[in-house]
Amino acid sequence: MTAFHLYGNTAAGTFLIVTGVGKVRSAAAVGFLAARAAPSCWINVGTAGHPDLPVGTVRMAHRIVDRDSGRAFYPQWAIAAPAATDDLVTVSRPVSEFPEAALHDMEAAGFCESARHFATLEWIHAVKVVSDNRGTAFRRDRVGELMAASLPVLERLLADLGELHESVRDPLPFDVERIAATAGLTRAQIRRMERLLRRWQALSPDTLPSEAELCRLDRATLLPWLRRRMRD
Repeated sequence: MTAFHLYGNTAAGTFLIVTGVGKVRSAAAVGFLAARAAPSCWINVGTAGHPDLPVGTVRMAHRIVDRDSGRAFYPQWAIAAPAATDDLVTVSRPVSEFPEAALHDMEAAGFCESARHFATLEWIHAVKVVSDNRGTAFRRDRVGELMAASLPVLERLLADLGELHESVRDPLPFDVERIAATAGLTRAQIRRMERLLRRWQALSPDTLPSEAELCRLDRATLLPWLRRRMRD
């Protein structure tokens, strides 16, 4: 049993984690997933209220504000947004009056606060479906139907971010599959190893270990060794 429901396609490197309500749970879920899968891109998907937009409208966020702290996050657009964008305000309690002309949710700011420790803002986005407005109350029994409306936008976003990620990656000077096979790594562990090696390559390419050095390490020691070396 785990703290969150986690679903995934390991071969495709795509995961879904159900956070529950609130920015604290959302932030904790990001850390939970990062420790297990090390995703390159992070997308917060859910419902949001808005004073005027019709229920079922899909929007992406170009600014995410934590109403409690005033802290703001600005997703960076290295791709064309697959839907219209809007301001998104994260609140601690449900609202029905919507004091601002913006989307309102209870998770996105916590998600961004945590995800920024694992990725830059080009790879962190929020997709929201309007679930209620000043004339229509929130209905829990409609959430599944509303989330289905977000799927075309989400699929386009995932595809475009995936293409961008592949295009900007510098090749690693190793036979990653050979290292993984020698160490007996799982697919999730391979992705974590690649993420650590790419970070090392970006920060200090002249000090990268040799492939032979990496092949001497097994599943139990390879990732901890890389993490220690990255902290040195």
